[in-house]
Amino acid sequence: MDKNSASGSIGIGAMIIFIALILVAAISSSVIMEMAEKLKEDGDSTSNDVQYEVSKRVKLTGAYIRSVGGNCNVVLFQHAGFGGWSATFGVGDFLVEDFIAAGAVDNDASSIRIEEGCAASMFEGENFDGAWEAEVGEGNYDLGDLQAVGLENDQLSSMKIKGFGLLLIIELAAGSPPIQAGDIGWSVACNQEDGSFGFDFNTITLSGSRLSDGLNTFGQDFDILPTELITGDMAVHTELDFIQCVPEVGERIELNLHVEFGATTSIQLPFDIVHEIGNDLLHQP
Repeated sequence: MDKNSASGSIGIGAMIIFIALILVAAISSSVIMEMAEKLKEDGDSTSNDVQYEVSKRVKLTGAYIRSVGGNCNVVLFQHAGFGGWSATFGVGDFLVEDFIAAGAVDNDASSIRIEEGCAASMFEGENFDGAWEAEVGEGNYDLGDLQAVGLENDQLSSMKIKGFGLLLIIELAAGSPPIQAGDIGWSVACNQEDGSFGFDFNTITLSGSRLSDGLNTFGQDFDILPTELITGDMAVHTELDFIQCVPEVGERIELNLHVEFGATTSIQLPFDIVHEIGNDLLHQP
């Protein structure tokens, strides 16, 4: 092979390598640009998700005592279907002897009726203890309803009747998108007299909610359903029943308003004055 042929071969080889390097660089640049764009999109998406979650928030504009339980009654019945002997209880703690003194029969109850503003904690044991505990709020509970919350038939021996309720007025916070009613909940926590930890919670739809005109979002005379949308021009009136965290005068309770996949709003409610129906807890002097 002469020198000219050798030089030509080297030149062609160098050109092939040069072109290959250019192609590799172009492909690498394309991959890098694609990855950078994807990272930017992921970053924007994460930022938008965080911003959306923070903006999904409700605020409390009113909190009023609606029931204190002093006048409510709980009627216990012997048989399912509200038959047989009956015994009426007011607010208070009823050990087995108190339970019997009120007209009930130990280990012989199967249904119960609870007036508005009251709640009942029922126990298998004679001293607020035993193998099971069942709690229910206002309403009529036949045997099947009670068994669904943990009661065993003909095994009830002691009860605690509690009654305290609030009426909350809830609105969407500024900048919040519409929120499904079923995604909004509330909770309160407390330390109880026996040293245990108490916790009351529910969604606003299970608690019972309507708009300020007494209707739901469809204009019907019916409670708001979980699938209904709450928008910024609505004021939702929600009824809370406290079963475990009944406040004492002079106590403060932290109320939390939760939005699923959104933010939580915490408010300190002061109970600095006597418990009276209609007291405004949010705007006390």
